[in-house]
Amino acid sequence: EDIMSNVHLDDGQSHHNQEKLARLTKDMEVNVHVGEKIYYEASFKEANFEEETADFIIDRFYEHGGIKITLSFDEITDLDLPVSEKNIEGEDE
Repeated sequence: EDIMSNVHLDDGQSHHNQEKLARLTKDMEVNVHVGEKIYYEASFKEANFEEETADFIIDRFYEHGGIKITLSFDEITDLDLPVSEKNIEGEDE
């Protein structure tokens, strides 16, 4: 049991991401930031708010892709929607 894992350096960020995760729907595509690394267009599967983990499918576009990863809320530094999602409103020009 790692004592450091119970120390939240920035609890606001963790809470902020929980709110974002709560708004996601199954199979929604998001860019998941984990520190310096970004999983682009990961497919959201589910969030477990008791265990504070979230499941995503990553690398779906590779031949042997579609890897399921489970991240703790603390590991996720940010979540954002892929650009294509943001531009949906302005597509009828």
